[in-house]
Amino acid sequence: MIATRLFRAMALAGAAAIAWSGLPAAQATERRQPACGSLVTANVLLTADLVCSGDGLIVDGATGVTIDLGGFTLSGNGTGTGISIRQSTDVRVRHGSINTFFTAVSVASPATLVDLRFSGNTGPPSGYFVASDLIVTAPVVARRLTGTGSVFAAWHAGSVFNHVSFSLLFTRNASNIEISNSAIYGMFARDSFHLLLSDDVIHGAGVLQSDGLEFRDNEMTSLSVSQSRGTTVVNNVFRHGGVALNFNPYGTAANLIDGNLFEGNDVGVLLDNDGPTTTTVTNNRFPDNASAGLYAISRRGTVAISGNILNGNGLASTFVGRAGTLIDDGMHVVVMAGASATITGNTANRNADLGIQATDAIDGGANTAERNRNPAQCIGVACA
Repeated sequence: MIATRLFRAMALAGAAAIAWSGLPAAQATERRQPACGSLVTANVLLTADLVCSGDGLIVDGATGVTIDLGGFTLSGNGTGTGISIRQSTDVRVRHGSINTFFTAVSVASPATLVDLRFSGNTGPPSGYFVASDLIVTAPVVARRLTGTGSVFAAWHAGSVFNHVSFSLLFTRNASNIEISNSAIYGMFARDSFHLLLSDDVIHGAGVLQSDGLEFRDNEMTSLSVSQSRGTTVVNNVFRHGGVALNFNPYGTAANLIDGNLFEGNDVGVLLDNDGPTTTTVTNNRFPDNASAGLYAISRRGTVAISGNILNGNGLASTFVGRAGTLIDDGMHVVVMAGASATITGNTANRNADLGIQATDAIDGGANTAERNRNPAQCIGVACA
């Protein structure tokens, strides 16, 4: 009788422990130290490093499983994939390192990746689909990931990257992606829609044929936007680049360049407005760019330039404009037939040549300039 009561008490205690853990009873069991190439169908916990030749762990057809690396390292021999996730839902991978595979993690079903480190994964030797650390083709929530390689995110919507660090990040045919508080050496977005990058440190980024992208509150060296619509560049810091923002919009959706700092570059902004769109350049600061603060060509559509401050630009210019002349002004604006540009309320001081030089632009008034080396101070608009 005493043994029976003891057994029942132990069973009740075990059930209570499962309930307290917050895991359903079916997931309370876990498999410790699985073998390489294992199909994961329940929770997994590494208890030591795991070295594989070929693939590491595979999740296929599972729901609600966690792969906990336990702070250990899953490593390969330069081939295979460290962790593959496919045809599954609510998969979590956490807390450890995945090194020296062909690709560290491949996510083809919704997943959460947390507290992971990647190094030495080889990826493809060349070509567009570079993804040594991550291939993401389904929504992923990725937090606190650090990698020495590259990420490819494509053909899905809704991923979130927060506090991640990678050498390269590519997106293609992806939408509604958020990247924040992260460090990325290089990024390229093609045929992607509604991406938000905020509070990141990015060495260089390129955007091609991608609509509705937002860059907010980042520290950047350079950003190139081409054949894209509805791009927003707000409150970023651009320092020590060549052409810091090379902007060539397309289509009819309006673009906004607002509240940025362009400092110590060769050219702060090179704007080639070659679509039937409106691009607004407002409230930006352009100090000490070697060739020019803002060089804008309005070929089609409308450009509105207002409230910008351009000081100390052009003092070491080597930049030649479309007419073959050296560009060394605070602001240099050229308007082609059928297009328009309005220049309003800008301040341009101590630039190498003119504060503002404009050809066929509309003078919106309230522009000021002083102590520019060219005594005319401004041409094409009146400056107080």
